[in-house]
Amino acid sequence: MQEDTRSQKEKQTIYDASYASIFARNFLAGFSHALGMLFLYLIVIAVLYYATSTIIVPRLQSVISTMPLFNAPSEQQGGLTPGVLQELQQLQLEKGSQPESLRP
Repeated sequence: MQEDTRSQKEKQTIYDASYASIFARNFLAGFSHALGMLFLYLIVIAVLYYATSTIIVPRLQSVISTMPLFNAPSEQQGGLTPGVLQELQQLQLEKGSQPESLRP
């Protein structure tokens, strides 16, 4: 008897549904899934940014500032800076010969 009291629309099965209603329901479900994943992705990115900017970067800055490689002038690293080139030219002039690479 309860079956007689239900309306015709409630008696509709998946086989009676139209292609448009199936498409609309699947589209809505997929769109909701994508929006949920985007929201979760943005939350994860925000947490990673916060952790990086407040915890990791300050600790790395203290480590980097103590490393002599980054703080040393390039003259101490063996690079040919203008000061080093002048010293080489002065030494070569004292010896009386100048290498071809240092000649003007």
